[in-house]
Amino acid sequence: MTNTLPPLALVTGAACGIGKAIAERLTDQGFEVVIIDRDGEAAQATASAIGSARAAVLDLLDGAAAAHAASERPVAALVNNAGIFDERSIFELSSADFRRMYDVNVVALFALSQAIAAHAAWRQDRQYRLARLPRRV
Repeated sequence: MTNTLPPLALVTGAACGIGKAIAERLTDQGFEVVIIDRDGEAAQATASAIGSARAAVLDLLDGAAAAHAASERPVAALVNNAGIFDERSIFELSSADFRRMYDVNVVALFALSQAIAAHAAWRQDRQYRLARLPRRV
């Protein structure tokens, strides 16, 4: 018997905006999509609206939770879309504020990507390409 499961895609920050649009596109292309977001209600609403997607509440700064999300089954696509930005001026930001942005936007991206790569079925035989798409203004 052959495996007929669709390829799995994880999309972070997918409860709304660009992440939601990416999740919709991946679903249209035949992926099983997991909507990952800190906001469980919004993630579930997006998954329900898409229909064939499912929601997962995940704080990307929780390394153990990220590793667990990565180990469910081989992930064919990971979209690191989640990010935060504090619009206050540099004079108003504390070191802790900046560190939180750095942790979410850089450290969490690395940790989840590393966890996915560690569990990837293709890790031994295929190349892995990490891409970050620039936003156009």
